[in-house]
Amino acid sequence: MDNSKVKILFLVGSLEPGRDGVGDYSRTLATECARVGHEPCLLSLNDPWVERPQSEPALLRLATKMSWSDRVRAARAFLTASRAEIVSLHFVPYSFHRAGLNFALPQILGVIIGRTRVQVMFHELWIGAQIGASLQAKTLGFCQRKIIQATVKTLACRIVHASNSVYVQLLARHGIDATQLPLFGSVPIIAPEKLPRRNSNILRLGMFGSIHPEWSPDEMLGRLRQLGKQVQLSHIGRIGPWASVWRDLTERYGLEVELRRLGERSPEEISRFLSSLDFGVATTPLSLIGKSASVAAMLDHGLPVIVNRNDVHFRGITDTGPSSERLIPVDESFPERLTTVRRQPPKARLPDVVAQFLNDIGAS
Repeated sequence: MDNSKVKILFLVGSLEPGRDGVGDYSRTLATECARVGHEPCLLSLNDPWVERPQSEPALLRLATKMSWSDRVRAARAFLTASRAEIVSLHFVPYSFHRAGLNFALPQILGVIIGRTRVQVMFHELWIGAQIGASLQAKTLGFCQRKIIQATVKTLACRIVHASNSVYVQLLARHGIDATQLPLFGSVPIIAPEKLPRRNSNILRLGMFGSIHPEWSPDEMLGRLRQLGKQVQLSHIGRIGPWASVWRDLTERYGLEVELRRLGERSPEEISRFLSSLDFGVATTPLSLIGKSASVAAMLDHGLPVIVNRNDVHFRGITDTGPSSERLIPVDESFPERLTTVRRQPPKARLPDVVAQFLNDIGAS
């Protein structure tokens, strides 16, 4: 492709704002592509948040309730009308089937996309690949992997991205050559009107978005209490389906730690919240931290981030360690890192990520 405008169709499962992380990511990516001079459009193929097809300029949302034959016809017509030169497919197995088992998906996408060039971004891969996975997870994951392999083959994908190095290595193990495309923060950086005065006797920790049910704060909080400071832990945003984790946290530590749940807030309020913290707290395991949009937002805001899960490992996969010096594992170096790691000035990674995306698809 030359340096003229490139027409890009972003294809996802759902585009409900604030309810689908991959949809929000794709909207932001499309907006930045438009800002730098390209022509994006957006298509959701399995959207549970709409009752019927919802069309806006450069956007089409197709309802889960529609038959697949109707969705294929509508999607194919939309792609043809958009005159897209490349389709950017943003893939999570569960975006296209509630069990991640849409065996017809490779053929469906093949009919919709035809001979248009395809780039695919794997936000999630198959389940059951980690050491210690159950037989049920391995069996389900085997089927999901076959769907992924068939999709890449059917669409003749030459440009494959994944959000972290573990996914890149897993894909390579199964014959798919991928490049890491880092996530960017989903929260625009808003300069705080006035930063609160910092009390050196209080550690302000913050969490943002879904809490993974496997996450446990015990070791982290135990280590932090040894510092002799008051610990304040706040959560902002939607907590996801595991609100019980926060309730358990309140019951166990409510008398020792100041716990605050702020709920859903505007992007501006979330940005100012992140700017007020000393440390972010991640619930994603260290090996897969690159797939966390919440952590990406914290890093964009200059925050050091405590990562107190290191329980997910993959046989034969190289452990590359933290991808940023501001990621702080809860290990033997934890106390020292807490005192030496500092906040950095906020810096949005979106322009750099989009520059790599456009370069990789040959549009920059």
